[in-house]
Amino acid sequence: MSKTHKIKIKSGDASTGELKISDKHIWTKKMDSVNWSIKEDANVYEITSIEKKSGSPEIFRVQPHNIGEGWEGKIELKPNFITTYEYSILWRAKAGGDILTYDPKISVLPNIGILALLPKIVAVVAMILVSIFSFHFFRKRKR
Repeated sequence: MSKTHKIKIKSGDASTGELKISDKHIWTKKMDSVNWSIKEDANVYEITSIEKKSGSPEIFRVQPHNIGEGWEGKIELKPNFITTYEYSILWRAKAGGDILTYDPKISVLPNIGILALLPKIVAVVAMILVSIFSFHFFRKRKR
């Protein structure tokens, strides 16, 4: 079941480019959505873009885009292990002001359902059966 992760920008510091956000590192799963919004008195005029940092894996089915009252992206990646996506929020403190950069993270958790665990379960059951068979076989041979 998909979930929407809401990241609220609480305040911005134009002198350092730092943002105070509700969650600097979120944990998501495939098909989740991520929404970024700006608190009304945050000293942040606008988000100009949300961009993947060089070397980060691509995780979005729908790239982060402006939806009017904020930004939204939809996760696509279904990793076999935890994958961390490093990105930049480019923003302005005032209309026509300099573009500033802030770098939070998103981690995508692997989908661990019963089907993903099935090969491991089969392997464990097979090892147990081989162990039981070997124990009985060698026990009877000693007699």
